[in-house]
Amino acid sequence: KSADSFFTKEPGDQLIEKEEKETGDRGLKPYKQYLKQNQGFFYLSLSVIFHMLFIVGQLGQGVWLAAELQNPAISIVILNVVYTGIGCVMSLCLLIRSYVVVELSTKASESIFSKAIVSIFRAPMSYFDSTPVGRILSRVRISKLAKFTSQS
Repeated sequence: KSADSFFTKEPGDQLIEKEEKETGDRGLKPYKQYLKQNQGFFYLSLSVIFHMLFIVGQLGQGVWLAAELQNPAISIVILNVVYTGIGCVMSLCLLIRSYVVVELSTKASESIFSKAIVSIFRAPMSYFDSTPVGRILSRVRISKLAKFTSQS
């Protein structure tokens, strides 16, 4: 081969492969995969339960206030204390629900990220020849990569 033919690109020769993108509706499959990570369905159930408790508290608070507002046997202080107590319990339910949702998201993300890192570390070198580093890093956040690699 001459030097000129060594540097010329043949029509079928491409070092970096073009990225394939899926389009269209994927249905519920990604959500199911996300919830299967680290007890996701358990955390989802907990968040639904605490949200329903919050809704029941709102309903109970309104019904109780409407029913007892015209009752002369109940003082305004008792009315306010019970109304505030129900409100505090509802706030606690919202706080717990929010914590559970954050816990679900964090654990699922860490599990998915760990599997992605293991896949990247086990990939053959030819994968890195045909896939730009920027494409890999756009799928995996650099900050998470630094966090996980510094902990090991």
